[in-house]
Amino acid sequence: GYGSKFSHDHEQATYGYYQVTLADYNINVELTATKHSGVHQYTWTSSSNGQNVIVFNTSATNGGKSCDDMEVNLDADAQTISGYILSKGSFGARMGGIKLYYYAKVA
Repeated sequence: GYGSKFSHDHEQATYGYYQVTLADYNINVELTATKHSGVHQYTWTSSSNGQNVIVFNTSATNGGKSCDDMEVNLDADAQTISGYILSKGSFGARMGGIKLYYYAKVA
């Protein structure tokens, strides 16, 4: 799996916002939330340790089951990745699944 050390000395938390620096890769993580959505922003420099990897993994959030459907759209000109993941884990199965939409821009 992927993981990193972090220090509480390098984090900030307020209602609806969380920020921390991942020490192993020198990546700044910012998370915000509303009632119906969340936004992640990951910022790293060219001197960050390692390679740039995006991992789509739903098994941690849907009871260990794999996703039931997904779509990935790559737009090289716009430098974006978008799509959705359909999860029918223990909670979402009762409602026909939960569709998680995502959009990422590489800058």
